[in-house]
Amino acid sequence: MNKTLIGKNNYLFLINDTNRELEVHCNNLLLVNDITLSKYKNTNYILFIYPNKSLIYKKNLPDNYIVKYRPALDLYKNILGDKMIDLYDLLKDEEDIYYKTDTHINLKGNLLVYNYFINLINDKLDLNFKS
Repeated sequence: MNKTLIGKNNYLFLINDTNRELEVHCNNLLLVNDITLSKYKNTNYILFIYPNKSLIYKKNLPDNYIVKYRPALDLYKNILGDKMIDLYDLLKDEEDIYYKTDTHINLKGNLLVYNYFINLINDKLDLNFKS
């Protein structure tokens, strides 16, 4: 079974993977449930939600793949509230933040998230970490 989809500009995307990323984004498939997330309600943390490569680089998907929405995001927001940080707005206009031939965020993307995290922690906890 093929696990690689070749997109426009030779971008590679995963298909038939366990996360079912393209199916989730193109068909609004919801794989997360509130029972799974409810155990995280009363703990002290911040959860960063990274957007998938297929969402950030949807323009490089073949024409028959139309990314519509991230259906689990509403569930995350509803249950986790301000403990959840969606990194989509931070990363959506950036170029070259995911590897072209891999699904993982690259060093540039991680540096952007790291700097955002340091600034967030400094503000929330009145600290002065340098980024």
